[in-house]
Formats: sequence, C-alpha cells, structure tokens
Amino acid sequence: MLLTGLRLREVAEGRWSEIDLDERSWLIPGDRMKNGQPHWVHLSPAALAIVKDLPRIQGKEGKDFIFTTNGESPVSGFSRAKQRLDKAMRAVEACEAKDDDRAALPIEPFVVHDTRRTFARGCQRAGTPPEVVERLLGHRTETESGVKGVYQVYAFEPERRAALDKWADTLLATVAGKARVVKLRGAA
Repeated sequence: MLLTGLRLREVAEGRWSEIDLDERSWLIPGDRMKNGQPHWVHLSPAALAIVKDLPRIQGKEGKDFIFTTNGESPVSGFSRAKQRLDKAMRAVEACEAKDDDRAALPIEPFVVHDTRRTFARGCQRAGTPPEVVERLLGHRTETESGVKGVYQVYAFEPERRAALDKWADTLLATVAGKARVVKLRGAA
C-alpha cells in the first residue's frame, strides 16, 4: 500500500490477471475503484520485487487473488494485524526510550488509510505536481468534467512512473535509516 498509494481493499482484492510483470504495471478494474474508473499503477522495482516473490495460490473457478492464503478469498484480518502492529510499535518505542534514558513517547493513533496520506505527502515533498498525485491516488478531479474533461485527457503515465520510482527509493531509504524522517501529524 505504501509503495502504490492504493487503498486497502484495492490491494487486498488484487488479482494476478490485473498484473503485467513485463510492463511493470497493475490495471485495477473500475468496479474495484472508489471512483468507478479503471486505474493504472506503475510497479516500482520495489513493488515489483514484492509481487514477484509472492506465491501463486490458484483458486477454483479462475480465482487468482494476489494476496490470499487459500486461493478462494482475499486476505483479511486487518483489524487484528493493525492491533499487532500498534503493539509492536509501542514495544519498539519503549526499548528505544529505555536505551536513550528517556520516557517513551506516546504513539499517535493512526488508521490504515493514513498510508495514502503518507504516500501523497511523500510524493508532494519530492516535487510531484498535484495533478500527478491526484492521478496516482485514483482521484477524479475537476479536469475530468466539462470542457477541461474534453481537452485535458493526458494520463501522466511517464510522470506517474517517475514519481512512483522516486517514492519507492525514498521509502526504502527511510526504512533503511538513511533518510531524514519528518514527523507529520496523522501520517503513518
């Protein structure tokens, strides 16, 4: 989710038939997008590596979920997973605080959807223009209706590719401890 800016269900219900490994892309059908429109996502090298490493569990009747444990349904149990993540984060903060001889800081509450805000802010901070960020998020904008919708139909695919690759590099550097992390309220 952090690498693509997609919503939880858009990722969780993803299908292998939507992925083109050669083109490094994911085409999500409109019936799974909030705006009802098909959504093209470039897979950065980091996202592509994750997808390539996943086992393919084929379900009956052509079910081909990317993220599944049984081949018949998409992964679930996100509330429990989020509780475990919160607990692990509190434990890490407590250990770091103890090592630094300071009081543990309270971890600000966040929801899984905050990953999209983190993604959007990260792309914006890296200089991605707002209209490209909107396309990355799969948002419908005012440019899609009226006269603008007739003439301004450019999909920003090269810009979206570049933004997703740059974001992945930034995210991986942050995880590796090589990037400056800015604490933003409400950001995961």
